Amino acid sequence: MSNMNQADKAQVPADGRDVSVAALAVGYAVAMGVWVFGSRALIEAVGLDISDSFVWRFLPEIGVVLITAGLFFGVIRCYQASLRVWKQELHARERELEGIAATVANGIIIVDLNDRILRVNQAFCDLFGYEYDEIVGKTTEFLAVEGQPLESQPRQVLEAAKKAGVWHGQVLRCTQDGSALPVRLSIAPILGVHGDIVAFVGDYQDFRAATEAREHVEGLGAVVESLSQEMDVEKLGRKAVNAAMLLTGADMGGVALQNDDGLMAYRWTVGATPQEQESLSQPFDADGKITGKVMQDFCSIIVDNYPESDLTHRHFEDIGFSSILASPITVAGECVGVLSLAMRGGCDGFDQRHITLVEAIARQIGVALQRHELFSEIRKSERRFRLMVETVPDIMYMSGFPNFDLSYISPAAETLLGVRIEDCDADPLFWHELIEPADRARVHESILAQIETSDEYIVEYRLWHADRKRKLWFEDRGHVRRDEDGERVSVAGVMVNITDRKRAEERLEYIAYFDTMTGLPNRVRFLEELEEKIAAPNAVGALFYVDVDRFHLVNDILGHEAGDELIVEVARRLREVYGEDALLARPNADEYLIYLDGTNFEGDEAQRIDGVRAQADKLLTAMKMPVKLLGNESFVTLSVGISLYPSDADDADTLVKHAHRAVNRSKEMGRSGYCFYAGELARRQQHLLSLNTQLHHALERDEFLVYYQPIIDLNTGAMVGVEALLRWKSPEDGMISPGVFIPIAEENGLIVPIGDWVLDEVCRQLAQWQKQGLKLYAAINLSTRQLWRDRMVDKISDAISRHNISPKDIELEITESATMKGPNSIESIMAQMHERGLNISIDDFGTGYSSLERLKHMPVRTLKIDRSFVDGVPGSPRDANIVTTVVQLARNFQMNSLAEGIETPAQWRFLLDLGCLFGQGFYFSRPVPPEQIEAMCREDKRWSLEEVEASLLLPT
Repeated sequence: MSNMNQADKAQVPADGRDVSVAALAVGYAVAMGVWVFGSRALIEAVGLDISDSFVWRFLPEIGVVLITAGLFFGVIRCYQASLRVWKQELHARERELEGIAATVANGIIIVDLNDRILRVNQAFCDLFGYEYDEIVGKTTEFLAVEGQPLESQPRQVLEAAKKAGVWHGQVLRCTQDGSALPVRLSIAPILGVHGDIVAFVGDYQDFRAATEAREHVEGLGAVVESLSQEMDVEKLGRKAVNAAMLLTGADMGGVALQNDDGLMAYRWTVGATPQEQESLSQPFDADGKITGKVMQDFCSIIVDNYPESDLTHRHFEDIGFSSILASPITVAGECVGVLSLAMRGGCDGFDQRHITLVEAIARQIGVALQRHELFSEIRKSERRFRLMVETVPDIMYMSGFPNFDLSYISPAAETLLGVRIEDCDADPLFWHELIEPADRARVHESILAQIETSDEYIVEYRLWHADRKRKLWFEDRGHVRRDEDGERVSVAGVMVNITDRKRAEERLEYIAYFDTMTGLPNRVRFLEELEEKIAAPNAVGALFYVDVDRFHLVNDILGHEAGDELIVEVARRLREVYGEDALLARPNADEYLIYLDGTNFEGDEAQRIDGVRAQADKLLTAMKMPVKLLGNESFVTLSVGISLYPSDADDADTLVKHAHRAVNRSKEMGRSGYCFYAGELARRQQHLLSLNTQLHHALERDEFLVYYQPIIDLNTGAMVGVEALLRWKSPEDGMISPGVFIPIAEENGLIVPIGDWVLDEVCRQLAQWQKQGLKLYAAINLSTRQLWRDRMVDKISDAISRHNISPKDIELEITESATMKGPNSIESIMAQMHERGLNISIDDFGTGYSSLERLKHMPVRTLKIDRSFVDGVPGSPRDANIVTTVVQLARNFQMNSLAEGIETPAQWRFLLDLGCLFGQGFYFSRPVPPEQIEAMCREDKRWSLEEVEASLLLPT
């Protein structure tokens, strides 16, 4: 209305009297010029003498003044006449607009920028029960309803309109009699002449009738859906009461709950004055009241003649309620409170339709209270009224059929997907645009297929978030509604956010087929892809089974974190070497699988073999660069087993199995290399399987022997002791190398009883030699399994006591790697051995990762230098440095040094010059039966380095 007035004021009526300013000015100038020049010319023409006459001398100027005065008088008269006409027309237009406003059914209000009321129409006065003069000049705060959310109060709504320009929404406003009136409020700005906002106009629409018309369609669903999302029980209570009032048109509502003393008190109220609210919050006895009857009968009731009812609540006596509706609130089958709604006099009252709505909201309150109670029990340490802050709401919707054009969607859509409900309302097909394009056809076809046989469907699909940056998975459960003729007319459904479940399924699927540490396929996925590869016509290829050498030492010494770093680094280098040309997998902790198809190998069979070798060499070369483990450089090697398709196997499982056999053989051959699977290897594997069977009977058949290798004092050349070495003489295969059968015994556990037999046999032999006057000590190797067996030290002591020899006659050899396993436990075992008088030596020293700090505190008598280092001296500077370091280390720790594998006089001389005390090797003697040891002792066998060196200096 104000906008129309402003437009009218900007237009002056065109009645023919408005004159152009420019034309008037020009006419005036012309007239004045004509008068001045004309009057003077006339005087001169007449011949008048104007020098003696004042009038004639100033006649032109006097004429100008008179003409100007007359002209302005005429202009002002015209302007006044036009202004009177314009005002008459403006007043007529205002009366016309006021008449229109008076006929509008909605209440119209105009407020200034400070919320002060400038004008209202009669419909506004009738809607709220006020007189015009009672309203104008006030602020709208008198319309506020207590208990309503703050953002819905008048002042906050106006501030929101100032920020957004307009505002629309449903609110409660207080009428003159104190009741809460549900209205749909729209606020728009009024612009001034210069386009700035000078006031706001509000349109108040009575929403009670509209609510009742839509309550069964969308009101209840929206309320329940909104309440189900609210996790704060305090907010939910107020929302529930507010929603119940909106849906039923009640003037006041509240929730009364029973406390521990059995008394009732209203916890949430909406529509009550502060005084009424204070009174209602006081505890009261429900017996004989409406609340007591509802809790006793466990059902909803309506009391229409409340003032005359014997169930009257003393707090309501003076408020003037005419109709009351109360519904029970239940938790776990027990009634814990009542949801009450009230209407003041003059209303139609509640009916049966309202009971259904209120009971649904009461149930939701019960669910919320139960949820609040459960969370309070779980989180006893948290604040009493803290609730779970997050839940996953569902999206409720209604749509047409068969186009599925939306007619309603719940606010949860905005929460989950960021879409505006207004956009969905404006474009019923807007929802279709959110569906992932790849899913649209599938979803449509699936729904149509399911509803052919049923009125229900379940389908899963993805929806784009409004930000177009992410997609969410939903499970859509819909029900097709039919009209009275049985025709499908609409669809109602619920969409559940299943994004987390989908991600979990994807994660489980990933874990089922991929290694989470390296991202490589696992064995299952690799075999599936390998089957597809070899199923191709004329397929050829090579399978590499890769094992990280001594990986267990990295875990045992550096820790599992370093082990994990090594696994990831090896995988990275495999990808770097082979890229997309190979199938890669990690089937076990320190093992990898690589399959290269025929595209990597060209030519005949011999050329393909050469190509496979080149690929294996490339793999081994890639691992020569040091690896950073926990910031330290380490060197790692690989053992590789290779099987070829189709020559070694015609299916994936067998191909992998044969490559695994080949890698085991590669490790036996010395590691850091590769081995092909072939017929010979297959026969060897079969032979090892046979040996495993024979080994189970070898001990009981007395097939084992103990050989002894002399230990020499490098300074004197005299034999001071022997190392006991196990041999197996099989009836089927003859003498079998320890390198063959000892790993088998270690694997199947037979090494423990065999080790016990060796210990007893060596003690027996020492006792026999001592009776013959031979003074030697014997070094006995202890396997890792023996070392960790219960009461191992007691068993050693028992054997020594049984054969009546001294503990000093025995030296127990423990490998360096064994000392690194369970460091605290191994130190305890070694301490027990030392307490029993047993000597201890560290075997293969230099091949592991010993901690010098720990070694310093071990009760060790001898460090045995591994033969792999002795073999390179004196020619290899690297080996020479290592041997020198070990000898010096033993000397500093006051331990004996013993070199294994001496095979040349040059090695003897090198070790002797370093100060190494003892040695053994083929140069002195191979391992021999005990009889030969006895013969050497009887002959007082000595080895002389000087004699050998002198003979080497003689001319040939």
